[in-house]
Amino acid sequence: MFQLTVQHRRDKATHHVADSNPTRVLSDFLRDLKLSLNTRCGGRGLCDGCLVDLLSGTLFHQPSGKLLQANDGPQRIRGCEFVLPVGGAAEIHVPVRSLLAHRPQIVTSFRLNVARAHDPLWQNVRIDPSEWDQSSQPATLDQLCEIVAKRDDRSVPVVASPEMQAAALPLHHELPLEMEYQGAAWLLRQSTAAKPSFGAAIDIGTTTVVVVVADLETGDVVASVSALNAQSHVGDNVLTRINQCMVDETMTRTLQDAIVRETLGPLLGQAVRAAGLELDQIKCLVVAGNTTMLHLFVGENPASMGVAPFTPSFLTYRSISADDLQLVVPVGEGAERPPDRGPADKAKAPISPDGEVCHATIHVLPGAAAYVGADITAGVLASGMAYCEETCLLVDLGTNGEIVLRHEEQLVGCATAAGPAFEGAGLTCGVRAGKGAIGHVWLERDSFRVTTEVIDGGVPIGLCGTAYVDFVARAHEVGLITSTGRFTPQAHAGHLEKQGLYG
Repeated sequence: MFQLTVQHRRDKATHHVADSNPTRVLSDFLRDLKLSLNTRCGGRGLCDGCLVDLLSGTLFHQPSGKLLQANDGPQRIRGCEFVLPVGGAAEIHVPVRSLLAHRPQIVTSFRLNVARAHDPLWQNVRIDPSEWDQSSQPATLDQLCEIVAKRDDRSVPVVASPEMQAAALPLHHELPLEMEYQGAAWLLRQSTAAKPSFGAAIDIGTTTVVVVVADLETGDVVASVSALNAQSHVGDNVLTRINQCMVDETMTRTLQDAIVRETLGPLLGQAVRAAGLELDQIKCLVVAGNTTMLHLFVGENPASMGVAPFTPSFLTYRSISADDLQLVVPVGEGAERPPDRGPADKAKAPISPDGEVCHATIHVLPGAAAYVGADITAGVLASGMAYCEETCLLVDLGTNGEIVLRHEEQLVGCATAAGPAFEGAGLTCGVRAGKGAIGHVWLERDSFRVTTEVIDGGVPIGLCGTAYVDFVARAHEVGLITSTGRFTPQAHAGHLEKQGLYG
């Protein structure tokens, strides 16, 4: 048994850890305690995102195979590199800047730049008596399907549902019908919709998830909600989550639960309540996201995208049932998020006493490559870029950054890890651009007096990427650093050291 004492902010607690897994690193234990460290390099010891302070006791350094003791004072260590020795004890301090948790700032407005026909994935079917009569009173479902397909000039066939075939319903033009796109065909069945029908568009981002509910008859948006992707508590970037699945296959299910049950279910329930709807009025869901997020959403291990040649398991469109994913939606008032659960409770089905299973069809949009996903292909279409005759550029800046260039009828895309640029990755005090981060820095020319701006005010916890860019540019402007980034006279460096910005 290992005794681990954890200090965070003003809290201090002691935990007794069983010796069942002697190779499990410190960052994993802290994640179970809801203190997820920023292991942005995938826990490979390549960054300083997961720094903690060893105040006392002993920890085992995996890369070197040596014990580290805090005999001569606190030791700053990477949480992803140390394990807990059997039968030992240690006390650590977790700085705020090393944590993943932050409050997302999300933009949910949008605009379509392309003309579009109103042809939703789920729709009521109305057959005019004249159409029926011109068909000489069709006596079979096949003839009825032909009427619908011919009237709408559909390239995808229209087929009767198995339930409709088994029911042997009398065929007449008053028969209420509905039709739903299923990928290979439009499925025609007897309508059960007593109320107006709606669909939900979902963007699964690495950091944030947005749900928009729209009226399928009018196309009007009736609700828009967003929240932090619960997968962020396991890892805040794509590579971290891929690496988790590479070393532990059970993490695929854990991450799927985080997005389906902990994030999307509560968000959809929040959207339904905001629109004043009932869950069964949601007839279809359309899901976009980067390729890794879509793999985890459907339960596919993304490990193959973590090594060359970075091959995804799928890129094509998929149509699946929300029943198959057990998408449980809390619909009661105040049930916006399920309660926190420990790892042993992950497989339990109920997440809320007021939960309902969504029965809508889920349409997963196609992507272009392992790191140019369905969110980008959707953007190329919705922005009108796919139809533009001029040279144009699509830029998506998020945790992952993508750029698509259209020139002379060719589309060329690339991707990069944009999040670290904004989070001050590589800086000793680097943090993401959230509450408490220094976002801007000013330097006076003669006195070198430093002025900072802290996001949301309060005591600063570190510098995000914009502050770093500010400092480099303004320090060069006032003569503190050369064009190569080196500090010039030692007196300048000494002045900064007094202000706690150097040394």
